[in-house]
Amino acid sequence: MDKIKFFSIATAPITNKMRQLLMLLMTAFAISCFAQGGDFSKYKEFLKSTDVEICQPTDFKQIESINSDLARLDINPGFKVPEYGVREPSIGFVYSEIFESDDKDAAILFPSFFGYVAKFDGIVEREIMAYHNDHHLDVRPYLTVVAQDDMSAYSNADTLLIYEFDILGKPYMGKYTHVVGLYFRKYAHPSLAPKIILSDNGLNKKDEYIRILLESIRYGDEVADEGMESEKRFPGELIILRGSPRRT
Repeated sequence: MDKIKFFSIATAPITNKMRQLLMLLMTAFAISCFAQGGDFSKYKEFLKSTDVEICQPTDFKQIESINSDLARLDINPGFKVPEYGVREPSIGFVYSEIFESDDKDAAILFPSFFGYVAKFDGIVEREIMAYHNDHHLDVRPYLTVVAQDDMSAYSNADTLLIYEFDILGKPYMGKYTHVVGLYFRKYAHPSLAPKIILSDNGLNKKDEYIRILLESIRYGDEVADEGMESEKRFPGELIILRGSPRRT
């Protein structure tokens, strides 16, 4: 595997409490907006304005009516905030565009979209920690990192993280428990973090469904001024590849 490329622009430091507050606010905002689901054309248009093309996954149909149970994954109901002993309130992404396979053995979830805000790798870390029920876990051994000179087969991202876990709480849609997470990072572009949720039968077609998802996303090479400004505010370096846990 080729050397991983990192991109970081100096900015004012963000404390752990500030980061946690930011993620809580963004999660609350996304939950309040999950009803946007079902209008994939607007989602595509928004992404296209940031130089990202997205299309409906092949052999999948959109679920147009989304409720709060479909907008989140119940990764681990027992994962607690250490300081307070209550359930961790900000695990995972909020999903607004959901597709189910024609064979009813998989679902593909696209998260609510925040434009050029770049750094969501902390959420990836928390998802893996939640599954293992360990706030101090080094998650790097659980990540597959793809960062090659030619990324055309990987949606033209700069870096792709792939990781897997099972849902320990309520099965998604009552039947899906296996999760493949993908985290796309490209300089001066939005980060995307879709999920593939699989039934026991769908797990046998995991590689096929990863290919279908990769073919549905394509990053362009335009570096917009807004994207560069976002890099200054939220440097997109994948911190969890440099050190995990990233919070103490």
